[in-house]
Amino acid sequence: MPWKGDFKNGIVEGKNLSNKQKAIFLDRGGTINKYVGFLRNEKEFELLDGVATAIKEINNSGYLCIVVTNQPVMLEMYSSFDKEKKNKLLQYVERLKSEK
Repeated sequence: MPWKGDFKNGIVEGKNLSNKQKAIFLDRGGTINKYVGFLRNEKEFELLDGVATAIKEINNSGYLCIVVTNQPVMLEMYSSFDKEKKNKLLQYVERLKSEK
């Protein structure tokens, strides 16, 4: 798991919320992924070209990369999904990022 090195290198400790953080906020729908209207499942989520690389560069720059959305379907999805489905969606997004 690639994140284990983040513990050894002190990255996780440095991102502790008791420390001030620099952050870049990115909108989800149409900014980092192909706009499909209301996203219903992970198969509809497609990162736009260059986004995975850009997010990696943001993360490597010391900034937090935070993805936001104002689409109410995401709240419905996260409030009605069970833990397994939430993790599946997050893992799918991580896999997409690593494939780019």
